[in-house]
Amino acid sequence: MSKKKVFIASVSVVIVVLASVYILLSIDGGRQMGRWSDATTVRELPSGFIPLPQGGGDWDNGMRYVTWESQISFLDADGVCIYQTGFENGDFIVKFKGGYYVNEKRLFELVDIALISPEQRSKIYHMEDAVTIRGTGGAEYVVKIISLEAVATEPYLTDNLVTYHIKYVVTSNVAVNDHKRFILSVETENGVEISNPDFLDSETVSVRVRTRGDDKIAAIILRSPDFPGLTYKVVVGNPRRALKPCEGVVAHIN
Repeated sequence: MSKKKVFIASVSVVIVVLASVYILLSIDGGRQMGRWSDATTVRELPSGFIPLPQGGGDWDNGMRYVTWESQISFLDADGVCIYQTGFENGDFIVKFKGGYYVNEKRLFELVDIALISPEQRSKIYHMEDAVTIRGTGGAEYVVKIISLEAVATEPYLTDNLVTYHIKYVVTSNVAVNDHKRFILSVETENGVEISNPDFLDSETVSVRVRTRGDDKIAAIILRSPDFPGLTYKVVVGNPRRALKPCEGVVAHIN
């Protein structure tokens, strides 16, 4: 074999070795930094756990799942994430004999949520409606938007910034510190979505909207604290009210 061929072969071996070392160090470093993780391997399968379908699932209602470096996400038919958890969550997912197993009760609860979430997103509620929000384990929360008020206006470039205060109430079965988990965002008449509102207290949210002419809040988006893709739209305007007896009826006197 010529010296040139020997040199090329030696360089190739060195490259392969260095690449292998790099991959091993990357994997180990990723694990140490918490970027990558896997489900806990168990010797005995916990009661109530079933195999996780391979290939993303693809249930009849369109639900599927995707896996990330350290998490698993479940999406509904619209591709909206309805649930996400880390592989370290042994109450939901474990590894047994090389395969993934999940809590059957929780999985079928997600199937149920994925069935209703697309329709729920298109449903309209109104101010002062008592909105019943689904939670995990059959829990239900009731949220009511009480009022929306523009409290301040300030110049911003060629427009204005209007600060709104949203007053709302949550049922008593929710801790005060968790009230903020129900308000996701607001939508304006021009279709602008504004997320991460400021929570002034357990009953008041502050949102700043750029007017862009005459833009204003058109809807407030609520969400389930347990299923982030399960949202509820409350439109702004005059709240609906029940008619009093005979109200709206024209009397004809002969």
